[in-house]
Amino acid sequence: MKKQKQILVFGILLGILIISVILVLASETQLFYDDVESWGDDTNCGGGTTPWDVCDICSGTSNGDLTRHTSEYEGTYAMEADDFDGDCEALKQTLDLRDYESINISFCFTAYGVDAGEYARLYFNDGSSNLIKEINSTHNQLDATPDPEDYVCVEFALDNSTYNFQQYNNVTWNFNMDGASDLIFIDAFEVKGIQPDAPVDVCNYSGSGNWEVSHNCNYTNQDFVIDGNLSITSGGTMNLINTTLTFNSSNQWIIFDNVADENKMILNGTSRIN
Repeated sequence: MKKQKQILVFGILLGILIISVILVLASETQLFYDDVESWGDDTNCGGGTTPWDVCDICSGTSNGDLTRHTSEYEGTYAMEADDFDGDCEALKQTLDLRDYESINISFCFTAYGVDAGEYARLYFNDGSSNLIKEINSTHNQLDATPDPEDYVCVEFALDNSTYNFQQYNNVTWNFNMDGASDLIFIDAFEVKGIQPDAPVDVCNYSGSGNWEVSHNCNYTNQDFVIDGNLSITSGGTMNLINTTLTFNSSNQWIIFDNVADENKMILNGTSRIN
């Protein structure tokens, strides 16, 4: 049977749709972590040594206590907040998010003796203060010295399409609990930045089967023997310089599946298709 060489553009008129799926991976970067283990000591704000940019018990206004405590979720310590007589922005961490498309904020917490109207509030600030989580009287446990199983762990995903990521974003904790027996514990507070990885390079042919090109791929002085179909997808371009493509089977196709993205093959020099 005579070998058939055909170039086919799939479009609406042909009534055939090829859906191309490109797998894009993402990488995570730890931007901030407070496991409370690194606090300097058991005094307020670890005696001035914590990983937070700002640790302030609002002395003279709210007179709060913010210490590490052995009621941990993991490790040895958790952060304990109590006795804030009014709303206090006690913890603040600045984040440079210009290179990230999203962030994940996660932590574990529990509470004891918190009254109605009292709280710990986590804010994400991007020019506006966005309330992410409130811990209040609905989260009270029965033990002033909680065990790890008393903690609730949460995670929040924030993306740049909803929030304004910039150089000086920040996360803050505000506390308002007016008694020494009103306790909120927080542990394993972490912020991770998410960056998309570059798509996997698919310019190389495996040597058998179908070949999908979804990048701008350049080939010079190379010859390829293809026993499947060749698909140029999602804006991909094949730029051939002195390169030969040989199809060694019957009814093989060169498929351009997204003309709107200007998928194309460019033959330069002595390039040819056999």
